Amino acid sequence: MNDLTIRDRVSLAVRSLTGRFTKAEAQAVQAIARGFFSTPYGTPPRRGVRQVLEHYREAPWLRAIVGRISHATASTTWRLYTVGRPPRMERLVQRAAWRTRSHQLETLAERGDLTEIDEHPLLSLLSRPNPTQLGTFVRRLIQQHLELVGEAFLLIQRDALGTPVSLWPLVPSWVAEVATPLRPAYRLSMPGWQGEVPASEVLAFTDPDPADPYGRGAGTAQALADELETDEFAAKHSKAWFYNRAKPDFMLWPKGPGRFTGEAALKRLEEDWMGRHEGFFRAYRPHFLNQEVGVHEFGQDFRAMQFIELRQHERDAIMQIFGMPPEIFGILQSSNRATIDASDFLFALYVLTPRLELVREHLQERLVPQYDERLVLDYDSPIQADRQAEMDAMKAAPWAVTLDEWRARMGLEPLPEGTGEQRLVPLMLAPATGAGPVIPMAASWDLSRLETRELEALKALGLKAGASR
Repeated sequence: MNDLTIRDRVSLAVRSLTGRFTKAEAQAVQAIARGFFSTPYGTPPRRGVRQVLEHYREAPWLRAIVGRISHATASTTWRLYTVGRPPRMERLVQRAAWRTRSHQLETLAERGDLTEIDEHPLLSLLSRPNPTQLGTFVRRLIQQHLELVGEAFLLIQRDALGTPVSLWPLVPSWVAEVATPLRPAYRLSMPGWQGEVPASEVLAFTDPDPADPYGRGAGTAQALADELETDEFAAKHSKAWFYNRAKPDFMLWPKGPGRFTGEAALKRLEEDWMGRHEGFFRAYRPHFLNQEVGVHEFGQDFRAMQFIELRQHERDAIMQIFGMPPEIFGILQSSNRATIDASDFLFALYVLTPRLELVREHLQERLVPQYDERLVLDYDSPIQADRQAEMDAMKAAPWAVTLDEWRARMGLEPLPEGTGEQRLVPLMLAPATGAGPVIPMAASWDLSRLETRELEALKALGLKAGASR
């Protein structure tokens, strides 16, 4: 293998994809595949992973952003479906992206070929992963680990029949080595236990690292290490200034020979100074000396240091890297009503949905088949309907909406005895049941084709046959 040129390796790879290779060549390709991994015995966690995880407790903006994302994803409702026909349609739905999958599920439901499962061991597992932790807790922890270090792990516990009954979250720093083709097992190093676990018993979620796609994951917080530390150091410096500032307000020293010469005399000067000026009620009292002393005042201008601007810049950088709209956190300096209304939509579309898709794909491909490979796992989309666009459409064609639908938009109850099924049609906005008699809206009216009731209504408005509108 060491004598193979780049051309030979590419040729082997192409033949392996097309199936045109001998047994010896197949072994050579397998050897190349094993070389994808940096070490045959698994990659250890990156340096500083534990520190990044602990930083979640200490960095306010990291806590706020990751906490908001993880809480929103963990609060999503998961659903399980079976597809009736056509055959193998469930596989197409399982592999589809979220937009296509939503459309396919809606179409199947309209045809009566989709059945939602309300009770299933998988749903129970997602709701209560293990005896000590709830589903929201574990799902939130998965997302926190993915945001911070780009990987999350769940240890699968099975019953006597081999069915998963519990999922136990593992801290990424506990996974000392990940599984590889040469050693399909994870080596764990936990506070109370160390050993190897077969790869089949660990469910791994990974946000891939482009520089090492076969190794450990890469989290967004790791890319923000400098920004997070800058903001933290600025906060600690401000705290230190209020705590003790690490320096006095001023410094005194004798400028020539006199009664304050020597350590003992300086000590007396210090005690005399503290005795006269220490405490709130002794502030602003003068102090008289019979010898000239040097005075140097220490000052620190936070405005000149632009501390506020620095912390705001780091805050904005952290939010932008995570893709968070500032309105989500009440930052409205550059906002208006339109951006505030759009913030939830942007948060759901560009922040929550991609993360939910990553988790769903892992669960669909690696956990669902352990129950039934025909099941389709999906979640309730966090993207809410554009209510403003709906209202604009209703205003453009108000006769297309029933009275009850208008009342529902206003938060009112439906009208009794089916009267809310009426619509307000054009011209005189007269109520009509069902579709209602819709009067043609043209440049002129042909009143001879109208019913007597409509004709009388038009005459009441002063319109005549053939008159222009």
